[in-house]
Amino acid sequence: MSAAGGGTSATAAPVPTHAQIPLSSLVVDAFKTRSAQLTYFLSHFHADHYTGINHKWNYSKIFCSQITAALLEANLAVDPAYIAPLPMHSRIPIHRSPLSGTITIQPDEIPPNGHIVLLDANHCPGAAMLLVEFESDDGKRKKYLHTGDFRFHQRMTSWQEWQLYDLPIDTLFLDTTYCHPKHKFPLSGTITRTIAEQVQKTLLEDNPPHRKTLVVVSTYTIGKERLLLALASLHPTLKIYVSQSKLRTLSLLDLDSPPLDESEHLRTTTPNAMDVFTTDTKDPTPFHVASWGAMGEMAPGGWRFVPDWTKCRTILESANAALPHETLDKYTHFLGIVPTGWTWGLQKNTEKLFETIGKDGWGQIWTVPYSEHSSYEELRSFVGFLRPARVVATVGQPSCASRFRDLVDNKRAHGDAVRGLFGGGAKSEGVGENNDDGRRVDDEEGDDDDDEDEGKVAKLLAAAAASSTTATATTPTGTWLDGNVAREKPQKFDPCPLLCGKSFASQSQLQSHVDSCLEQQQSSRKRPRSPPPRPSPLSASPTTRGKKAKKAVTATTTTAKQTTLFQFFKGADRT
Repeated sequence: MSAAGGGTSATAAPVPTHAQIPLSSLVVDAFKTRSAQLTYFLSHFHADHYTGINHKWNYSKIFCSQITAALLEANLAVDPAYIAPLPMHSRIPIHRSPLSGTITIQPDEIPPNGHIVLLDANHCPGAAMLLVEFESDDGKRKKYLHTGDFRFHQRMTSWQEWQLYDLPIDTLFLDTTYCHPKHKFPLSGTITRTIAEQVQKTLLEDNPPHRKTLVVVSTYTIGKERLLLALASLHPTLKIYVSQSKLRTLSLLDLDSPPLDESEHLRTTTPNAMDVFTTDTKDPTPFHVASWGAMGEMAPGGWRFVPDWTKCRTILESANAALPHETLDKYTHFLGIVPTGWTWGLQKNTEKLFETIGKDGWGQIWTVPYSEHSSYEELRSFVGFLRPARVVATVGQPSCASRFRDLVDNKRAHGDAVRGLFGGGAKSEGVGENNDDGRRVDDEEGDDDDDEDEGKVAKLLAAAAASSTTATATTPTGTWLDGNVAREKPQKFDPCPLLCGKSFASQSQLQSHVDSCLEQQQSSRKRPRSPPPRPSPLSASPTTRGKKAKKAVTATTTTAKQTTLFQFFKGADRT
């Protein structure tokens, strides 16, 4: 199945580093760059990831999960000819063309030389991580993982795909939404179960007609469905009101499939999860679903939820107006549930599961730490399990990747950088390296002396390769830069890149020399150095002697002033 499409126009905007699978035409969630030469993958159906896709899309096929494919066609009216649904957790053959790096997924006539696998991202229905494995031009097997948006769960470590593809990963493109130690929130199953129990307790305290509570849950187009099913599980006689468009979307999500966190899979009395939803406005259910932002919005910076009580009052009045006229018990109280992990790190009392915002006795909003992104500790657990050579942050500042410096395989990363000088390795990126878009990833936490030495040597290697002007041999390598047009780029390897002064006539001789030269330079850094001999005053020039004499007079004057002040204060103490 070829990735090429029939689009006649394309934009030459560069693909972001965090979206480009190295040495290939494969890009993830990069639809602002439009070209028939690219192979597109959509990780999930959230607007910040499918930006650039509309009903006019005709550039190249969009590969994605089956659920995401259904949403593209139903919600964005994308031509099915440009949608290529793929199964989850299945080895899908691909072919990577030498030099150009063009990826063909499910090739028809050419033999495959790699595979991709869509892994459950535990984020929203249809969300998939992309595991890529192929043979590079130097014959080595390259393995990359792009997480898209994901929520780590310990059960991920038992997947057989890790054994099939022989960990570790070369480069991990990581969802760093909550890449800070302050972001610690409970497991999803704990949150959904506890919130459902707290809502049940609130409804039991109702005393119509004096008190009757309307419960409104804010959700995205897709996402947060597990919280809705948890509410339904504890109230089997009640349904959840949704709009017609929301019901159509829910019908595409396969909500009956169990999540990774088994504690979230709360069985209802009906065999079909869709049976818990209703679009009947006259249904007296107290559970309603609202769109994200219907009850307020996040404050600038995204750290605090600001309720819009006028909107909340309108929702309450609309629900009462829809009830049958013969119903005397109208809703008197409003309870809004906003599931987000952003506000959790700012709570003053972290023993409380959620923060409550009240309004004049009739309204309450719970900001619930239910997140479908990984917490900071979960991110570290995932990186520690995979042990990649490099980490590239896909959200926030590129320096986020440096928080995982102690978990990556530094030896493999450094080896790849050295081999890259000879056309045999991937371009260095991620932790502690320069990315293709010119951004610098600095180490925020600091390293030991060995890591610093390796970083200095890596910089030296890169500088030497860039400044070298003489060579006796070249080797072509394919790149996807400058509008994603493949071209041959010569690599120089005649002089030693460590600047020791030696040069070699063949690639093999030079590469073996670099290894020994690198060890010598690193060992020399660790030996204590004797202080340099002081030059004789007579050996200095007249100008230098004059400057030193002036400094000596200044130092003597300063010492005299300090002594005078000390004596003054010492005398003052006596009095």
